[in-house]
Amino acid sequence: MYEDSIRLGFKEPKNLVEWGKITYFERPVPWVNKSQGRLVPMISNYIFMFLDSDTIVWAKVKIKNKIFRAIFICFFQTASFIARLRWKYKFFQLPIDYKLFTFAKSVNRWI
Repeated sequence: MYEDSIRLGFKEPKNLVEWGKITYFERPVPWVNKSQGRLVPMISNYIFMFLDSDTIVWAKVKIKNKIFRAIFICFFQTASFIARLRWKYKFFQLPIDYKLFTFAKSVNRWI
C-alpha cells in the first residue's frame, strides 16, 4: 500500500523530522481533497467527543460550580444530539455547530 501511495503522488518524507511533522489533521496526500481533509478533525474531535458517554461523566467531576455545570450539561446534551444526527445520517455540511465548538474550545480550558 505504501508503494501505491507514492505512485499516486505521496511525497515521501526524507528524514525523521519530516515524518514527525505528519499528523492526521493535515492532508499530505494528493488524493484527499480539502473538504475531506476538514472532515477528519471534525469527526475525531467533535463528533466522537459527543458520542462518548464518558465525556459527560468527566465534565460533571471537573466542573465544580453548579451553575456552570448545569450550563455545560445543557450545551453538551444539545451538541450530543446534533452529533448523533450528523453521524447517523453522515451529514457533515454546514458545520456551524463545529465552528462554535472550536471557538468554545479555544477560549475554554475544560473542553
